[in-house]
Amino acid sequence: MSNIELQELREELRRSAEKIKELEKRLEKEEATPPTQKPSYSFSSISETKLETLLEVKRILRVGSKFDKWFKNGIEISTEDSLFFKQLLERQQVKIDVYNEQTLSMKFISSILNRVNFDIYEEEISDFYEYNISYEFEKFIFTGEPDFFVAKGEIKPEKPLFFIQEFKKTKDPKYPEPQLIAELITAIEINGWNEIKGAFIIGANWHFVVLEKIENRYQYYVSDEFNSKEIEKLIAIYRNLLFVKNEIIEMVDSQ
Repeated sequence: MSNIELQELREELRRSAEKIKELEKRLEKEEATPPTQKPSYSFSSISETKLETLLEVKRILRVGSKFDKWFKNGIEISTEDSLFFKQLLERQQVKIDVYNEQTLSMKFISSILNRVNFDIYEEEISDFYEYNISYEFEKFIFTGEPDFFVAKGEIKPEKPLFFIQEFKKTKDPKYPEPQLIAELITAIEINGWNEIKGAFIIGANWHFVVLEKIENRYQYYVSDEFNSKEIEKLIAIYRNLLFVKNEIIEMVDSQ
C-alpha cells in the first residue's frame, strides 16, 4: 500500500472517529433530557372552550326522546319517602339559594343522595366523594377529584358508573357542565363504554346528562332543569336517581 493510500486511510479513520464521538455526545444529551410530558388538565378547571380544543365534543340541543326511558320510569314512591322530602323542603327551602357550596351539599343534597343510598354492598358498589380518577389520552391527561360519583369498588373506586358534579350557584368560570362532561368522557374511556349518565347542580336546579361516544367523537344531551325547591320536581329527581341505581344493579348483575 502506497503512502498516499495510507494517508487517505488514516484520514477516513479520523473522520469516522470524530463522527462516532459526535454521535456519542448526542446520545448522552438525549439520555439526559427527560421525555416530554403530556399536558394534564384538571376536571375542576376545564372550560367549555378548552374541552372543545382537546376533543371533538358537541352538545346536542334537540334532545327529543333521549330522556324518556329515564324520566318516565314509573318508579313508585312510598308515602314515607314523600313525607321525608316534604319535611326536607320545610326545613331547607328558603335557604337553598343562599347557602354556599359546602353547606348546600351537606344540608340538602346529601339528604337526597343518602335517601337513594348508592351503597350496594352485595354488588361492591359505593358512592365516593373527591376520590381521584384519571385517564391518559394520546396527547393529554384528564385527572381530578369529582364531587360525587358512584363506582364499582368498596374501599376505592375501580370502575366509575355515574357522576354528579359541582354544586354551584351561578354560571361562573367554574360552571359545572364542562367539568362533568370531562369526567363522563374519562369514565367512558376507562370502561370502554359508548354511553354514560350524569348530572350537575346549580343551586336548587338539577340537570341530567347523557353522553355518547360515536367512533372518536362525543356528543351529549342536557335535560331541562329540575327545581328541587318544588316538591314534585324534588320527588322526580329522587325517581331519576333511583332509576340510575336500579340500572347500575342490572348492569353489574349481567356481567
